[in-house]
Amino acid sequence: MSAPRGERARRRALERDIAAIWAETLGRDSVGPHEDFAALGGNSIHAIKITNRVEELVDAELSIRVLLETRTVAGMTDRVHAALTGERDR
Repeated sequence: MSAPRGERARRRALERDIAAIWAETLGRDSVGPHEDFAALGGNSIHAIKITNRVEELVDAELSIRVLLETRTVAGMTDRVHAALTGERDR
């Protein structure tokens, strides 16, 4: 079943905001949704900073493992969105 239009819009907005956090933290102009964290030069300090900023964005506690396991903006967005909406991991 497809997600309602409003839910898709919220997910896209979340992905845009998470991508902006990644780009700023990694010193890039932009980061695509499927670019790999390590390939972008990400390290453990970056991972902590990104996780903390995303926690502030969504006002929820996250594990750094979310970023390290998913490794992309799209993957992180999927996990964060699922946690916020009560969906199970896919």
